[in-house]
Amino acid sequence: MKGDNEKAERMLRRLRNPRANTRAQLAQMVATAEAERQARAESKEVSFIDCFRGTNWRRTRAMLVMNYMPQVIGANLSANAPYFLSQTGMSGDKVITLVQIGVSFGVASAILNLVLMTKFFYRHLIISGVALCAILFLIMGVAGCFPRNIEALW
Repeated sequence: MKGDNEKAERMLRRLRNPRANTRAQLAQMVATAEAERQARAESKEVSFIDCFRGTNWRRTRAMLVMNYMPQVIGANLSANAPYFLSQTGMSGDKVITLVQIGVSFGVASAILNLVLMTKFFYRHLIISGVALCAILFLIMGVAGCFPRNIEALW
């Protein structure tokens, strides 16, 4: 990295077999160091703001949507559904029943989406799926405002 190739070759001979071909390995190391220097120089020309310009803006939006979508549709909530449902006071058999129903709906939804993706644009499917989740979360939130009784829990 410092440009002292003769000293580097001597050190390579010390580390390796003195009869080994250290020139080829040194040439590869020099080429790698030069590639790293060029990459560093190019990266200085790029700023964080470039993520929001041109083609990069499209990529940034796609990554933000894909990283945000699991939280929007409640993936963490459904992954921990047995815990949350048992905390509401439901009995164990009802918790298992609800989790099984949820998994069944998930499988049916995946199969349905395979068919729908061939007929509709993915944006329409995402927007309608998020809207459905928002409505269901709103219903759950309203139900959570009532006193704890069986009807509100269901």
